[in-house]
Amino acid sequence: MFVSLKKQTDYSTKVSLSSRQKALTEEMCYRILMVRDAKALNQDFTLQVEDIKVLLWRWEQLQKAIHTVNESMGLTESHSAEIENLLIVTAPLYANAHKVCNEMINHFSESSESEIMNVVDAFKRYVKSMNDVTGRFLIEQQKSMVFYKRLS
Repeated sequence: MFVSLKKQTDYSTKVSLSSRQKALTEEMCYRILMVRDAKALNQDFTLQVEDIKVLLWRWEQLQKAIHTVNESMGLTESHSAEIENLLIVTAPLYANAHKVCNEMINHFSESSESEIMNVVDAFKRYVKSMNDVTGRFLIEQQKSMVFYKRLS
């Protein structure tokens, strides 16, 4: 039963990390749209852009954690081949969203509406792909529970 508990904890952590990653992505979209609105009203948005930079840093850290076995975060098991394949699909979506967000943040005052919406759309594509990753983690967690139930 110890092995099954360890495996369950690992899957729970993976689900938690991927869910937090999606929530953080959605939070960045919301903040970007708030900055866009402040910009349109000629309000100061400097602090809000700094907040987005902090969120982007946290997003980077979670992305790294999702991709590696990280015992300090409670991850002790490697990913299955299915998860690895989904993460391969997600990687360029992450890279693109990161790139366009970084570019926009560094030049927000000059960013056009279409550039801002391009960032939001890139984040949406990433979240859709991460939904697949999270769903697969949940499926694998359920399968391992059934397997260990049969053993006991």
